[in-house]
Amino acid sequence: MKTAGVNKTMRVCSGAGCGRAIQESERFCDECKAERDLPVRSDDGIRSHSFTDRERYARLYASARWTRIARLQLQWHPMCERCREALAEIADHYIPAGVFIAMHGQSAFYRMSNLQSLCRACHDKKTDEDKQHVGPWVDDRPPRPPKKWSF
Repeated sequence: MKTAGVNKTMRVCSGAGCGRAIQESERFCDECKAERDLPVRSDDGIRSHSFTDRERYARLYASARWTRIARLQLQWHPMCERCREALAEIADHYIPAGVFIAMHGQSAFYRMSNLQSLCRACHDKKTDEDKQHVGPWVDDRPPRPPKKWSF
């Protein structure tokens, strides 16, 4: 729909998990553009002891986009995907966020294919295992069980 030479056609932002309406001529909304312009700090295996990954990527974890994606992850997979006994509380990056960003770029932080739902106890165990990890990161987790739909 065009009026007086102004393009009013809207589309959905291309940012992962972002559902904002934007102008047809744009690719990303302002928030997603700002997140894409963040500097990428590569993780070459040498970890800084002065910052945790959470502190290093605080802006990403604090974003509205992460909040939406983490909420979706926990809604779609409400049980802990590790122990399969407790309710999940945390949307966790299977391959740590810093490593995954170094492998695939800044927007990889929001990829739901690298997320898993964990209870607090399993998250703490996984964090300890991640700190002791040596060698390349490989996504070797078993596939998720198929989603059961009920209508």
